Amino acid sequence: KYDNTNEESKTVSKEELVKRNKAVEWAHENIMVKLDKYAFLRSTIIFTLLFFFLGNSLKIYIYLFCAVTYYMLVLRFLRWWVKRWLLYLSEFCYFGIITLTIHLLFYQTNKDLYFLTYTYTTGNMALAAVIFNNSALFVSTDHISSAFLHVGPIVTTWAIRWRKMIYGSCYEEYFGFYDFYNELTYAEYFSYFIVIRLIFWILWACLYLLYVNLILS
Repeated sequence: KYDNTNEESKTVSKEELVKRNKAVEWAHENIMVKLDKYAFLRSTIIFTLLFFFLGNSLKIYIYLFCAVTYYMLVLRFLRWWVKRWLLYLSEFCYFGIITLTIHLLFYQTNKDLYFLTYTYTTGNMALAAVIFNNSALFVSTDHISSAFLHVGPIVTTWAIRWRKMIYGSCYEEYFGFYDFYNELTYAEYFSYFIVIRLIFWILWACLYLLYVNLILS
């Protein structure tokens, strides 16, 4: 079940392959099985906290969202390490969600990052959620992490976009996010909603091709 049959077996010793396969088997039996066993309880607690603070405190929600994001990324890493599917972690959605957390934690006042994260989360990632038919199945670690990593950024950027309308008089500006009131010119709309996003996608594509064609080869 855990035998390695890919190209690396041509260059890696048999003893090394045995060690790797034992490590994968141990991770599957001692980590992944237990994660799935308690997936419903864990998912219920996480999403209850997220929804509670989303409706009460944007500040706490943002920090919690970033923490849950990296927690979910660790779960995906473990799952795909066991299945030998680590290349999936180089997909655009993971590149995008990490960029979003960097914006939320370190560069909140950056106008370019604001529009960049807003456009690709409500565009590319929203489309991916539909294409991959993401389902929030609380009993499955795979399903819940995939659904969160695609839909969570959409909810977050929309909460930031409409924060004053959502929270009303209870809202306090903690981060200094850019306030977007549709005051942009046509040239600025084209720049922020098309050009900057296209440049970001090309950057990801170049890094992806570099990794696949040069580093892996």
